[in-house]
Amino acid sequence: MPNPITDQETSDLMFVDPAKALALHAEKAKAELRGEYQRNQGESQFWDQFYTDKPERRADHDEVRLVINNHLAELAPLPVSKASEKLAEIAHEHIKNKERKRAEERERAVYVGAPLWALSPQ
Repeated sequence: MPNPITDQETSDLMFVDPAKALALHAEKAKAELRGEYQRNQGESQFWDQFYTDKPERRADHDEVRLVINNHLAELAPLPVSKASEKLAEIAHEHIKNKERKRAEERERAVYVGAPLWALSPQ
């Protein structure tokens, strides 16, 4: 595979052979679009497979995305299947801890005012 042409070389080529420069630029743009499309397809396939394997996590998609973003350095070097399993474990722990913290906060909540039964006339 030949070395890719740099932006500066393309700019210089615009004065020498504009048609070739435009063709090279168009090829570069197509390659970038193909790469973006393939990344999007790969990501979509990952999530489809993840939620097929772990349907209970679909409702927690935002939390799972938060976890994957926070642990990307740890998950990225793993094979996809291992990363998926690890993500599921970390997400499960994260969600469990968050639910536990919410329950603790509800227990500590202070309610202001009298209960409704105390306000009714006797």
